[in-house]
Amino acid sequence: MPQGLTKIGDHLKTIKSHSQPSTSTPSLSNSKNTTLTSQPKKPIKSTGTSHGKSGSLTQTNGRKKNWLTKGQLPKLVTTNERRLIERLTQYKTVKSVESLTDEQCDDMLRQIGVLRERLESFEGASTEEIAVLMHNLALVIRSNLPGADEPNVADREQVLKHYASTLSTIPFPLLQRAFQHLKKSWRYKTFPKIAEVLDPIKDEMQEIESMYNNLQHLEKVLNVRIHGFRVSS
Repeated sequence: MPQGLTKIGDHLKTIKSHSQPSTSTPSLSNSKNTTLTSQPKKPIKSTGTSHGKSGSLTQTNGRKKNWLTKGQLPKLVTTNERRLIERLTQYKTVKSVESLTDEQCDDMLRQIGVLRERLESFEGASTEEIAVLMHNLALVIRSNLPGADEPNVADREQVLKHYASTLSTIPFPLLQRAFQHLKKSWRYKTFPKIAEVLDPIKDEMQEIESMYNNLQHLEKVLNVRIHGFRVSS
C-alpha cells in the first residue's frame, strides 16, 4: 500500500471538525452485512431474472450483466424536471409570452419558484464524504494522497484542506459520479488534481447552471409581461 494511505484520519482530523452532518443518501456499504447473507455460496446458472437493489426481480434475458446493462448512478436533476425546465424555458423574450394569459404566467412563475428552490437545495458534500472518496480512489489507482510527499505535516494538511474546501461545494451525488469515473479511467500514478477530479462532471454542472440561469431569465421575462417592469429575484 502506498505510504500515507492509512494516515488519512490523521491528515484530515483538523478539517473534519468543521464539517456538517451529511443529509446525503447513506453509503451502500452500510448494507454489507445484510446483503452478504442473502447471496448463494456457489454461482448458479442465470434464470433470466436478477435481484435488484430493492430486492425485486428484474429481467436479464438469461445473460450476465455487463457495462451496457450495469446500473448507473442517478442524475442530480430528474428526467421529468429536465423536461419541465425545457418546456418552460422555450419562452425567452417578452414577445414570446405576450399571447399567454395572466393566469398562465402566474402558473409558470409558481413552477419556476419550485424548480429554483429544488436546484438551490443541492448541498455540498461533507468533509467525511470527500475523505472517503479520496481515500478509496487512492487505493484503487495505487497512489499517495495529495500532499503526501510534502515533508512538512502542516503543508500536507494544507493540501488536503484545499481539496476538501473546493470539493465541498459540489453535491455528493455529482462528486460520487466523478470519483467512480476516475476509478475506471485514471491512468497515472499521481493523484488527480482538483480540475481533473471535476472534469468528468463539468458538462452536467454546466447544464444545471444553465438550467438555473434560464429559469431566472424567464422569471424576469414573465414579471415584465405581468407588471410591465422587472421584479428583482
